[in-house]
Amino acid sequence: MTNSIQSNTFYWALTGIFGALHLVMTMVPLFVLSGGSGFISMGLVSSIVIGFVLGPFYGTIAVLLGSVLGVFIFNIGGILGPIIPVIAPVAGALIAGCLKIGRPRIVFGIYVLGLIAFLLSPIGLTATVYIWMHTIAAVLVLLLMFKKSSNWLNSRVEFKKDDIEGNVLPVLLMSFIALLGDSLIGGTLAAYWFIHIVGFSVGDLSAWYVGATILYPLERIAVTVVVTAVIIALMRALRGTQLSILLENTPKSMRLDELHGDEAS
Repeated sequence: MTNSIQSNTFYWALTGIFGALHLVMTMVPLFVLSGGSGFISMGLVSSIVIGFVLGPFYGTIAVLLGSVLGVFIFNIGGILGPIIPVIAPVAGALIAGCLKIGRPRIVFGIYVLGLIAFLLSPIGLTATVYIWMHTIAAVLVLLLMFKKSSNWLNSRVEFKKDDIEGNVLPVLLMSFIALLGDSLIGGTLAAYWFIHIVGFSVGDLSAWYVGATILYPLERIAVTVVVTAVIIALMRALRGTQLSILLENTPKSMRLDELHGDEAS
């Protein structure tokens, strides 16, 4: 049974199952967006959980599959179009998976690209304050890239396989960084989409982003708590079962070591 759980076939099967689950979750409202212009769906939660459970390879594919089907079958994007509702959750899943297997450099690269793209957008100079919390998350990722700061941070939020209740802080940190990554990529793409496709003026869109500067962190923090609660509950449910391997390690084919090589501390 253990060998079958570790096989690629098993993880591809889970990819399809979790992809279908994510599709369903994208249709379930979590709470209304700031300003009342739509809602945050449970897909935001499921994308991070799936990325953490299945890792950066299978988890990302599962979220990509569910998001694409949601866009083309149910038009979950609405005014956001077909691109943002796919790329943003995929980025979140990839970040969660990379943090799980200890690849902060990939996460930092995503953040750097997102921050630069936002600053180069039509509202980059007029709504720069919007990315203040994303910048904090990027700094946290940067700390994970260096041995001394990483050791210092890990000593305070150490992930312990045998102490589920003691994992709240590291799971909170992972969830926070992944959710802010989702927000950064989605917000950056939206800046281009609403100006060049929808036709918003730079002034109106900048005012909206500046107005959301205080509200979106509250939304992300609230979802961070929800994601953490779901992952901790999942860890409790799987504890003592053969499926606990999903939360402990990953097969070689779903790790990024072979694609990127070992990274120096």
